[in-house]
Amino acid sequence: MAESLSDRALPGVGISIGLSRLATWLMTQEPYNNFAATSAQIYVAYGLSGVAQSLRAVGLAVEEGLEYIPQSKQFIKAEQRGHTWAVYNLEGENVTLRHIPTRKDEVMAVEAIVTRVRGA
Repeated sequence: MAESLSDRALPGVGISIGLSRLATWLMTQEPYNNFAATSAQIYVAYGLSGVAQSLRAVGLAVEEGLEYIPQSKQFIKAEQRGHTWAVYNLEGENVTLRHIPTRKDEVMAVEAIVTRVRGA
């Protein structure tokens, strides 16, 4: 494909490396460096797959923790990736929903998360 843009032979690997470098550099420039690392609004802690599936089923964008890490590090990771909410600590039918920017926690039913997140 690269040869169609040039009058000389170009190795495929060269263009790939160049594009990777360009993309990496662009992500350090305005406005790209201010973008969240994810479009998911909610981070769901490891081990709560059922909760994540329920939230996705009603149209919420969710990122799920795929490995166990201490809770404090999960919140740091969620904040760094640009999440607004974190769901953790399943107790019976209730979970804890944390608003990451304010660090405020609320215990609620999974179904109530939809209203809370969309209404915030």
